[in-house]
Amino acid sequence: MKEIESDNLVACLASSGKGLEEIVGISRELSKGPEFILLLDAGKAQPERLLPAYLNSYLRYSESCLKAKSLQMETLLFAAGTLRLDKAIKEYGAKNNKRFMVFASSGRLLEAFRKKAGIRITKRCKLVFDADVAVKVASVGLVED
Repeated sequence: MKEIESDNLVACLASSGKGLEEIVGISRELSKGPEFILLLDAGKAQPERLLPAYLNSYLRYSESCLKAKSLQMETLLFAAGTLRLDKAIKEYGAKNNKRFMVFASSGRLLEAFRKKAGIRITKRCKLVFDADVAVKVASVGLVED
């Protein structure tokens, strides 16, 4: 299994002059395998859930047992606290281009996304590992909604 370096994972609040559908399309275009951009609702997303969500998703990805079709969407399921992709997208996906959260698997990918999608980073979010939060995030995989 590939070693995960949490310094590579980045999250930030951002905005864009491009429309939401266009920036979602660009995030999909740049997301391949373990490298991805995830766009979240800035009002609902909880940065403290992102690292545990990613770790749980990456384990499933490594074992080829994803519930979703990609590491990107699997991470969304864990971050949102549901195994229902439609619910996760509706409740936790980015709602507009004026204020959203970006979670990227690497700073290099975030920079490529920033340039291509014309996003403006307004605040960097600290990614931390909190054991209590991690237990709650991991339990998503044990219980079907």
